Amino acid sequence: MFSHYLNRIFSNVSCKLLLKTVNGLENLPRKEGYIVAANHVSYLDIWVMYTAFIDKARMYIRFIARKSLLKDAYFRVCTFLFENEQSKVIELDAKKPEEVFKEATNALKKGSIVGIYPEGTRSLTGKLQKGKTGMVRLALSAKVPIVPLGIKGTFELMPIGKSIPRIKKIVTIKIGKPMHFDNYYNKKLTKKLLRKLADKVMIEIAKLSNQKYKQ
Repeated sequence: MFSHYLNRIFSNVSCKLLLKTVNGLENLPRKEGYIVAANHVSYLDIWVMYTAFIDKARMYIRFIARKSLLKDAYFRVCTFLFENEQSKVIELDAKKPEEVFKEATNALKKGSIVGIYPEGTRSLTGKLQKGKTGMVRLALSAKVPIVPLGIKGTFELMPIGKSIPRIKKIVTIKIGKPMHFDNYYNKKLTKKLLRKLADKVMIEIAKLSNQKYKQ
């Protein structure tokens, strides 16, 4: 209970300090689990997404994060402030990818929101990179939609190489409509199909972050 109130307090303060606008909250599903997929240019992306979902939507995200990221001091502070049982990080272990996939699938089936940065890592330039297909494979396995999300402003506040963010109310978040893949649940998953669907999601993320996506 204490962590719940702590989450709310810090989320509200962060919103007032960093977030300029959050558009598209009405697009978030309320009765099912789903994947939220966003562009990634800064460690601050995780912070503002936690903030927006907790303070504005009263929802918690379970991010999939690399083992190395879990050891990072900034990320540890972030999870301390915003994590609880509903937002427990799913640890990405490169040696056990199928176990991670199974944990994420089960979480989605139980109604959790799983956060993914499909580019796989932060962009060095702030420009959108090619998206990986894992998010689509996960969505098809759990039979849940993917909600595309675009973030702007975090690169200016905390690009790669910076350990402390600038405090300025410039970050904008745009949430797109859920992308459903019902028509593909019973189809054979080929690399071509996964690539096609992943690119569709990335095109939406590009639109929401005012960028272009090179397929």
